[in-house]
Amino acid sequence: MRRLFIILMVLFGSKNISAQIGIDTVSQYSGTFVPSVMLTDSSGNILVGGNGSDLPVMAKFNPDSGLSWAYSYAIAEGDEGQVFAMTVDSLGNIYSYIHSQFTNHWVQKFSSEGAPINIYDSLLGETFISIQPFGHIEVSADNYIQLFTEKSAGQEVVIYTFDTSLSTLIDSVTYQIQSAVSCCYEPVLSSPGELIFNGVENDVQGVYQIENNQIDHHPFIGHQFDDIDYSILPKWNNQYFVYSNNDVLTGENDTFSVYNPEFVVFDTNWVALKSNQPFYDTVNNGNSIVRPIIRDALLHPEYGIIICGEYYSGTSVNPVLAQFIAQLDPTSLKIINSFVQENNRFFTHLTQFEDQVYALDRPRGYPSGMNLLKLNLDKVVGLAEISTKSKGFQVNIYPNPTTGSIQIESETAIEK
Repeated sequence: MRRLFIILMVLFGSKNISAQIGIDTVSQYSGTFVPSVMLTDSSGNILVGGNGSDLPVMAKFNPDSGLSWAYSYAIAEGDEGQVFAMTVDSLGNIYSYIHSQFTNHWVQKFSSEGAPINIYDSLLGETFISIQPFGHIEVSADNYIQLFTEKSAGQEVVIYTFDTSLSTLIDSVTYQIQSAVSCCYEPVLSSPGELIFNGVENDVQGVYQIENNQIDHHPFIGHQFDDIDYSILPKWNNQYFVYSNNDVLTGENDTFSVYNPEFVVFDTNWVALKSNQPFYDTVNNGNSIVRPIIRDALLHPEYGIIICGEYYSGTSVNPVLAQFIAQLDPTSLKIINSFVQENNRFFTHLTQFEDQVYALDRPRGYPSGMNLLKLNLDKVVGLAEISTKSKGFQVNIYPNPTTGSIQIESETAIEK
């Protein structure tokens, strides 16, 4: 009992909720770059893909030394292209899903230095009209390259499987979706043999799950968002965290639309457990408004939920523009630390490597300039589930952290 008592004191004795998030600049990129995806490789390097001067562009940053390289890649003359998804293998080779506006979609392999190695062009002859500009690409557990995308205006989901040299299309499986209004927003949750992504079927919001070559729609139970654009974060503490910007009408006589972001926690059966709108001052019924827009979010095992985006405040005619990063407690879904800076820039993406989180920002519109930033965050004490083992006795305590009651489970009977 003494050991259990000490653990409880550590869990609930203190929590730092006051410090502002610190930001350090890792690197600045002066060229034109509209990023669409950012990730880290197994060594902690940061990879960014997107569009620059109408061409697909990729860049690699070292967290200590800054920009390693940045290249644009030629496509058909007069065409425009963009990197939509990326992944990296254990050797540092990069695989990108790229689409062009008028011709093809393709998967391309690059070395860790950005040199093109091989390309699989024109996926089964499909063009931009039929393959949607969305994709999730990954290295599978059996060391194949898998591309997950949608076709036919969201009525079909396709998983393509390639060998790592991209010389052969090994398999292509198509799944039909009935009455899908919208689906396939990042992030896509994947594990061996399973894919989970969001979607709306017959006006019912929920998620699609592909498992054992079957696709099923699981409707949300007990909650509906105000719009259909929502994203799913990785599962934590046996729960799913889903957020939406919730585009709502407000103002005098509902004359203009604002965003009111919301987080909802679901159990594994997609039943809503709790929700919160962390920006309590988002909607004011008048001309003076605050409009935060979440551009990206991640769930870190020590820092909780990190969100970033842009912030409009003041009047609808003359708003004050700012960029923001906020840290949310995953139990209360409330903001505990934040960073807000008034300027004409906004944060676009987040990524993490071990205990470090990085953010990307760029100017509004399409001028040149992109910054890679390192965040200095306070840990949320006791985020991980706690297990103790002593002489065959094991106890699990959750949720952690908590604002009230806790559950204590043990295979051994608990007397006190």
